Amino acid sequence: EIGRATVLGTSSAGAVLPSVFDTLPTGAIFQYAVSDYRSPREVLIEGRGVHPDVEVRQTRKALLSGGDAQLAAAVKVILEKGKVNK
Repeated sequence: EIGRATVLGTSSAGAVLPSVFDTLPTGAIFQYAVSDYRSPREVLIEGRGVHPDVEVRQTRKALLSGGDAQLAAAVKVILEKGKVNK
């Protein structure tokens, strides 16, 4: 949002409300939201999520074989931006 980082991966769910749990007299547990999270520009994240600048999806097959497409993409972006010298 403020341009200091490149976000890679997939969109988050947008389920970010901080909550607390209380035990009711019946023994049931009740969870309820107590606040909102806002971005640095005051945008509510709940229900919207965070969307990547570069979408990179993981696959089960790659993960099972030890691959990580998101990590590989992140390394590529860092190297391209000159943040790390090989």
